Amino acid sequence: MAERAAKAGFRAFKCAPFDEVRPPSTPGAILEEAAPGLARVAAVRDAIGPDATLLVDCHSRFERDTAPLIVDELHKLDVGWFEEPVQPTEDAEVLAEIARWAPMPVAGGESGYGAEFFDEILDSEAVSVIMPDVKHCGGIGEAVRSGCSAVGKGNGFSIHSPAGPISLLASGHATAAVSGAMRLEHAVYEADWRADLVLPTERVEDGRLWFPGGVGLGATLNWDIVQRFGRVWKA
Repeated sequence: MAERAAKAGFRAFKCAPFDEVRPPSTPGAILEEAAPGLARVAAVRDAIGPDATLLVDCHSRFERDTAPLIVDELHKLDVGWFEEPVQPTEDAEVLAEIARWAPMPVAGGESGYGAEFFDEILDSEAVSVIMPDVKHCGGIGEAVRSGCSAVGKGNGFSIHSPAGPISLLASGHATAAVSGAMRLEHAVYEADWRADLVLPTERVEDGRLWFPGGVGLGATLNWDIVQRFGRVWKA
């Protein structure tokens, strides 16, 4: 997937390689438990080369005592950020402690709600890059307010968007509205019919999202594709 994305013009790559890890663990056991995930990160680095940006999402698989060993290994692979080694909505103090000694930026906040939450995790130094998700944070306006606040404080803003084309368009508009925003996440190659789910079809070229014309998001659902591959619930 990394090789395919690189050929398609992407220059930043993110993976979530540690989902087999099941906390709690111990410093003595964690490197063995995380070995398959570390091998995946190394394989992606080999595939994309030394100059591309590589980011890692930990899906909250680590703890105060195990995260240091993992971040040391990721640092050797020149990983650009350490995303949610623990859950910021539950363990913000632990995450702040991890962030103090991590040699790379700590990112997170995908399940957080409201600009106030993101201000709090930035002010506590739990993260230096906030990642609102428009599906959870309160919508496009709240994401923009959070992003403007983060950038104004000298921190990073990168929307969490591992979802479909409607969510990506909303996230793209919010990203474009914040001067100084970082890269927008895009879930690639998970369904061959993804781009056709909206009209006009989703357009991502050379690693860049193109906005359709028109008002609002600029696109509507393609109900033929929805009915072919999905379900419709009536209220």
